[in-house]
Amino acid sequence: MEDYEGDSKHGTMPVTTDKVETDAKIEVSTGMVEEGSLHHSRKEKPSRAHIFTEFTSLLLFVIGSSFYMDISVEDYKWALELLSLPTWVMVADDDATLYAYIAENDDHIYADDYIPNMQMRGAPVSRYQIVFLVGSLCFALSGLLDIFNERDLWNIFRLLAGGFGVASAVFINGNDFHLSNIFNLISVHCYLMDSLTLFRHDRCCAVTVEAGTWTKHHLLFADFLYFTGSVIDIVCSYLWVFDSTSDWDVTLTIFAIIGSISWLICSLIYMWAFFKDDYDEDGPKPRRLSSLIIDSVRRHKTSRYDAQESQESDVAADAAK
Repeated sequence: MEDYEGDSKHGTMPVTTDKVETDAKIEVSTGMVEEGSLHHSRKEKPSRAHIFTEFTSLLLFVIGSSFYMDISVEDYKWALELLSLPTWVMVADDDATLYAYIAENDDHIYADDYIPNMQMRGAPVSRYQIVFLVGSLCFALSGLLDIFNERDLWNIFRLLAGGFGVASAVFINGNDFHLSNIFNLISVHCYLMDSLTLFRHDRCCAVTVEAGTWTKHHLLFADFLYFTGSVIDIVCSYLWVFDSTSDWDVTLTIFAIIGSISWLICSLIYMWAFFKDDYDEDGPKPRRLSSLIIDSVRRHKTSRYDAQESQESDVAADAAK
């Protein structure tokens, strides 16, 4: 169906109504979202720098979740080790007896996993402490990159969570272990706020943007895993702060492992969503890293094919002469 509109030079020009409706639909769908997101449709096509920065943020999220998983397993090993201690060690009033016994009888847990030649003011550095610090730093950098990419201060919660996690890791050895637990308690509350922020943003985009089924369901499921893991960590952290016997609770460390597994699965879903362009044809389709790689390979193949075809044409022309 065609309509006509006036033109000062050429009189009337045909305008396809279907095209106008399509343009209006695209305008409405793109106008609903003002800011970019970790894994959502955007109003404007993101630059390559934005895409690679986004990928780096997600990669840091995966690495941080993996490191947190590692320290959760170490906590479980530590709880099992404490349960196997003899009674005379358990009833001792000082920590020196406990750590002396562990140093003499077991060198496979983080309590005696100190790094040689890395001591400051008599506080040795352990592998557990380094893993905890690097994992927290990964989350802090991920939040910082998201703030830079999306210009959204709501992402500051992940930056704060990682920062308090770094502080917790600094005080984890020595006599400041209780202070480490307090910093960790603040950190996991910030992670909970970050999960709620992502859930709000993903739910909003899933409703307002013509996104595919994968985005509407699986990303929200990933946000739910992030939220669930944060709630579990908060409960465990309160017990570690206010209950001095919680270090002996194997069940508590198992729940901590479940929470860290939830985070790890969540981070992998986020990364998968980054590489998966699953949007409706009518909606905007962002330029992901996967799209850039595929386009680059296609351009390379096309250029080789064109060069080969041009060479064959030149040979045929020379033969005709």
